[in-house]
Amino acid sequence: MGKIATYLFLDVQSTGYPGSTHGEVRITELCMIAVKKLDVKKSKDEPRIQYKFRLCFNPEKRVEEQISQQNGLTQAVLKSEAKFNNDVYSGINSFIKCLMKPVCMIAHNAFKLHFPLLKYHINKMQAALPDDLLCTDSIYCFYDIFNTEIYTEPRENTEENCNKAEENESFNSGARKSDEDQIKRHMKGQSYENLVQSVFYEVAPKELYNLSHVYRSVTTGNLGKYSAENNCRMIMKIAIENSDRFIEWVELNHCPFSQVPITAM
Repeated sequence: MGKIATYLFLDVQSTGYPGSTHGEVRITELCMIAVKKLDVKKSKDEPRIQYKFRLCFNPEKRVEEQISQQNGLTQAVLKSEAKFNNDVYSGINSFIKCLMKPVCMIAHNAFKLHFPLLKYHINKMQAALPDDLLCTDSIYCFYDIFNTEIYTEPRENTEENCNKAEENESFNSGARKSDEDQIKRHMKGQSYENLVQSVFYEVAPKELYNLSHVYRSVTTGNLGKYSAENNCRMIMKIAIENSDRFIEWVELNHCPFSQVPITAM
């Protein structure tokens, strides 16, 4: 397969997080924004040509209060929306098939939440997304291209390491290796097993590398209210403003979406 032609930025909102809620986690909102790699490379702002797919769903269950306060989606608000069904799957599948190939789907914290949750819903209908769909996780990408301290191996979440991490909360502090060295240092290969990290090279990346923090740290502008679409736009804008490093990293660090495990939610 040739070099990636299209980036498909994905975000899903849900009734809760796996392991923190009672019963099955269900999708309440899904957004996909696709842009050609060439447009990411040459654009200074959001590309004029974008392909968008966005729907909200009736989850038929309560949305956790912490989540509904953040995104405004409650069971009452969603009661008149469509269920996540075969028609929705067909729409998602057709949308992806219309894009210039190869397509790489990208989400933030994708391998822990977005990809397994989407795959779980689609698998319930005994269906699948196209076999040639690629994917990667922007939280790994942004860590690798923005971090200020390179470690030779993953570090444990010890008190000593956490204290050291607190001293390095700025993206702009400390010495950095060259962009080329960083990308080569973090090349993980093009398989799910090689790509997915259980431990980061930095301590507590979820705090330092959550999407809104990265966005505020490395780009400009305010996208407004929290939503699946604005989360996709944040990933896209960070990619555009750091296009050379982003493009090279994704080219080296992706895997087939078909390799993502189907896990119960």
